[in-house]
Amino acid sequence: MTRVSPASRATGVSIRANVLAGFSEAMHPSTITRSTVKLVRRGTRSVVPAVVSYSASAGRATLNPSAALARGATYTATVTTGARDLAGNPLAATKTWSFTTRR
Repeated sequence: MTRVSPASRATGVSIRANVLAGFSEAMHPSTITRSTVKLVRRGTRSVVPAVVSYSASAGRATLNPSAALARGATYTATVTTGARDLAGNPLAATKTWSFTTRR
């Protein structure tokens, strides 16, 4: 992975923010799903309901939460090794980062 948004440890993130994960090579679209790209609010184990999509032209996955995120909450985003490139190779490692929404 080459880039993420919101940035790792970002604060003051909009409660309407999408989570983005950019890849250095083309990914197999069928492997970019809600099971491989997840968002969880700290203090819970529940995955935030969201639509996950992949744009081959932009080389990025987008996680669009179904509702606004909680104010002042910390969230952890994860892209698992279940995400695979076009040749079927998994990510080298699971990518995890956290950010906090504005109050």
